[in-house]
Amino acid sequence: MKRIYTLIVAILASFATQAQIDTSKLVLPMDRLQASDIVAGRASSNVKVVSASRSSKRVKDLPVTIHVITQDEIRRNGYVTLVDVMKSVPGVRVSQPGSGLDGETFLFRGQVGNYYTKILINNIPIQPSVSGGIAIGGQLPIAQAKQIEVIYGPASAVYGADAMSGVINIITDSPNSRSFANANVTLGEYGYQNFDFMAGGKLGRNKNVVKYTLYGNRGKRDDLNVRHNQRVDVIGAISGGSSFESNVYSPLTHFYAANVLNGGRQTVQGYQTLLATNPNQILDSIQLFFPGYEGTLDQATINALPQENSLFGAQIEYRGLTVSYNNMYRKNHSALGRTTDIFSYASPDNFIADRIQRFTLSYTQSWKKFSITSNASYLRYRMDVGSSYGVNYNSLTSGGRAYTYEASDDLFLEVLGTYSINKYMELTAGFSGTISSNLPPINDSENPFNPSDYVPFSTVKRPPHDLFGNFGDNPIVQGITGYFVQLFYQKDNLSLILGIREDSSTEFDTRGQEQSRIDAFYPRVAMLYKFNDRISVRGSYGRAFKSPSPRLTYGSLALPVFDFSSGSKVLNTNVIQYERVPNINLQPEFSTSYELGLRYNISKNIDVDFMAYYNQINQLINQSLIRLSTTEFSGNGVTQFGLPNGDFLTRSPQNNAQSRSVLYGLQAVLRMSNLIPSVKLNTDIYLNYAAGEEVLPNDNNDKVDFHRQVPKFMAQVNFSLEPYENVYLRFDNVLMTGWVRRFLPFARGSEAVTDGYYNLDFIGRYQFNKNLGVFLKIRNVLNAEYGGIGADGLDTDLIYNPQLKRNIQFGASFQLN
Repeated sequence: MKRIYTLIVAILASFATQAQIDTSKLVLPMDRLQASDIVAGRASSNVKVVSASRSSKRVKDLPVTIHVITQDEIRRNGYVTLVDVMKSVPGVRVSQPGSGLDGETFLFRGQVGNYYTKILINNIPIQPSVSGGIAIGGQLPIAQAKQIEVIYGPASAVYGADAMSGVINIITDSPNSRSFANANVTLGEYGYQNFDFMAGGKLGRNKNVVKYTLYGNRGKRDDLNVRHNQRVDVIGAISGGSSFESNVYSPLTHFYAANVLNGGRQTVQGYQTLLATNPNQILDSIQLFFPGYEGTLDQATINALPQENSLFGAQIEYRGLTVSYNNMYRKNHSALGRTTDIFSYASPDNFIADRIQRFTLSYTQSWKKFSITSNASYLRYRMDVGSSYGVNYNSLTSGGRAYTYEASDDLFLEVLGTYSINKYMELTAGFSGTISSNLPPINDSENPFNPSDYVPFSTVKRPPHDLFGNFGDNPIVQGITGYFVQLFYQKDNLSLILGIREDSSTEFDTRGQEQSRIDAFYPRVAMLYKFNDRISVRGSYGRAFKSPSPRLTYGSLALPVFDFSSGSKVLNTNVIQYERVPNINLQPEFSTSYELGLRYNISKNIDVDFMAYYNQINQLINQSLIRLSTTEFSGNGVTQFGLPNGDFLTRSPQNNAQSRSVLYGLQAVLRMSNLIPSVKLNTDIYLNYAAGEEVLPNDNNDKVDFHRQVPKFMAQVNFSLEPYENVYLRFDNVLMTGWVRRFLPFARGSEAVTDGYYNLDFIGRYQFNKNLGVFLKIRNVLNAEYGGIGADGLDTDLIYNPQLKRNIQFGASFQLN
């Protein structure tokens, strides 16, 4: 706690110091895209970014892989969510919808980007500490962005924890020379509605100018079109020989797997016989164990799956001072992507919703050769107290509704200084610290959580539950501090980045297991050499770390056990069913990354980028089935998975010194702008080949010769054209091979492969004048049925995660300057 109090004092002292600084020296302005930076509406290599080096540099001068999405691309293509944007980024696979807990998800360099990518709004982190990531919906300011910068590869050297796979910086628009206002209204099938707006202006004269912006979103969807009709093998990955085709929403997959683990080969043979002769008898067994289940053996009952989001934001800029506020809300059905024997899709009233409120204060002061920036924020995260899962198992509630809740409060401070040593060298150094108060997910409850039971920055627990005691009640306070230094060198044809960082935490040892002090430093080395104005090569090396989040560490689920021997339902207070237990011994994950690249500007309108990459994560965390500890839970603990020898298996995240994942691949990017000037044809071709291996953190440290969730081959082919004046058409094509699902019941993957797919999206836009346009958007034009990223990485995931089928939307865009 001493470190935490020290950090609080540092934050207050920093603001007191900044308040006394003379602000008469003008701040360096945030760079805006110029005409020379844009080719046919897309960012050229001349565009400036701030995310890669923490100071403004042109893409072509940076020795790292960067993809920039411009404001024009965002507006023309009607992007609403961050995952909409990431779908257009080379080598990124997405899931829409993803899950109730995580919202939409994306896979970036083999890892779920919601958690393994540092996501920023205007250079300041936005992910709550309790989850270690962010659930993505329409609550982020995507339509209001001036540009979005995507940096590939580890960046812990300058951003600290969580920047394992890369960095995404959403930079919102700001008034430049005049006031502005814009808005979009979209309507569509399945009750889809979305409205977004942004307005900004300036007050005052000369140096005493105040810039202001207001913006917001409001969206909803009455139902998600994810009801797939195709037949899939729902037991092949478990049975190791037999197969049974059914709908993806069949309750059979998980129920069958649980009984295979419980009963062994004899039970397997019995169920295989029943599947061939009398499958309805298995349905009777399912409804015996899960009395709330509604539906057939082929498919559960699925009613409306609503979705909702909102955003309100405001920002004021005065000289070097920027103050902002964001209020972000998103809501999804809680069962998305989860198995139907346990979780119910029958009621639209079961949802997971959360709200993030963020207050930020930034101050920049510049002199001739030196500038200093202070960023501070308070991020308040609360899950909606009405958040619940519809559950089919016997519980303490009569309606089959299990409530959940989590919360966090984060105080963040960063001080960053940049010194121009000479015209070739720039030195950047800084300090950052975060104090976090966390209430990890509580044990599922029969009643909504009382918000007054969580007191920020207190570890006092609620009164114990009559049956479960304090199981699942784990309020914690933690702090993490770090410092870094980075040198940027650019002379003639050579650019070089050398960076290093060290972090310390009150909750976790960031040096890892059996590592010396020197390994606590996280380096970043990158170099670019230009042979001429058109050809350059680059290489980079970096290390990063990610501490396990409180949600992951302390996730808990204990259930009551009932006795039916008397013919009625009687609670057995002597036994508790532990379906998920915390693991306070989880260690941080450490990543090492290498990258080589070649960039060739064939002409002003055509450029190619070839890249080879290698990423390794040590101490890989994996959701696992482990033996329930009789020491910790005495003799009163049971689980769904009872072994023939009397032991029980329960769910818990695991890692150890041997667990790791390795991903390596090749990526090619070809961008052609204005190929046919008469129709302004643009074409992007992105190709990605990937392979790898993983060592799973189980009793045997099983090694598998693949990387889960990653297809071997992926192609993205996008082209846009303007065949007539004021008409814009864009076609997005995605093709990929199959991949091994996120949860593996056994150390083999041949039976756990999800099929690859082809998908086509379309948007057409007609611009009446500079102020008004209309558009038509069709997602999944061919109505393909395919899978996305697994919901949770647990055995409770569906055999594949159904993605949105065809959705047609139309709307109008307004703009005033």
